Amino acid sequence: MTELAQINYRPLRDIDHAGLKTIKMSFGGYGWLVIDLVILFSIGLMYFGFFGIIPLVLYFSFIGSRVNKYKNQVWQNFAGANGWTLDQNTSEYTLVSPSVQYGHSQKLSPIIKANLAGLDCDLFTYNTTTGSGKYQQTHYFTVAMAQLPAVLPHILLTSKKAHADVRQNLDNHENLQLEGDFDKFFNLQVEKGQEIDVLTIITPDVMQALINYNQAEDIEIFNNNLYFILNSDKRDYTSVEKLIQSVAGLSVQIIENLKQRGISKPVIPAVTTPS
Repeated sequence: MTELAQINYRPLRDIDHAGLKTIKMSFGGYGWLVIDLVILFSIGLMYFGFFGIIPLVLYFSFIGSRVNKYKNQVWQNFAGANGWTLDQNTSEYTLVSPSVQYGHSQKLSPIIKANLAGLDCDLFTYNTTTGSGKYQQTHYFTVAMAQLPAVLPHILLTSKKAHADVRQNLDNHENLQLEGDFDKFFNLQVEKGQEIDVLTIITPDVMQALINYNQAEDIEIFNNNLYFILNSDKRDYTSVEKLIQSVAGLSVQIIENLKQRGISKPVIPAVTTPS
């Protein structure tokens, strides 16, 4: 078990400027020279039309692959620094939430099996691609998943600050009106007929905590899994620290709400919500 105050985030500082670092380290340390040569070669090929762009596409495809490997290595270093294990075998179809299960060519980063002050949590990045050719777009997410002590209705709470690429297409759903000013910050989508149960889980204190954490994240509950979803690959020091704080704090509050409904839960130390 890792206490929140003891989590070592320092390895994640190496992820800053990952693209520039990767270029510098590529080709035996001559990455910047190579990119200059590729650009000059591409300019020369422009005489032949479209072919001029091919060397640049190939080069940046290669660099993109190297950047992803570099980030995954830093991610593994972060896990090792905290004594957490890695899972590189689980399929994305059994792990990711329904709102991001779309597109094709899905990929997962190594999955960190973290224990946050007694709360088991999976941390990973996920990307999926839509379209093809010049219309192709890759969608990136950073996800934390915790388990709840009960199977619950499907809930999707989207932050208006996040602008994430989650798909708001719950089957047989409706949008619920939230209390107070929460509609300014969130949209809440639930299965029809489950409104009362949902509002005993996503209570005003949970939504207020989300506002206090000031994290542009979407939350989804599906079966007994609680997902925290960030748009883009956000494995930098600051984003991961905020994500872990909100996961630990909000999970405690949601599980406490379930306990008040008569559902037992494991003992998890309380986490202070930031002011």
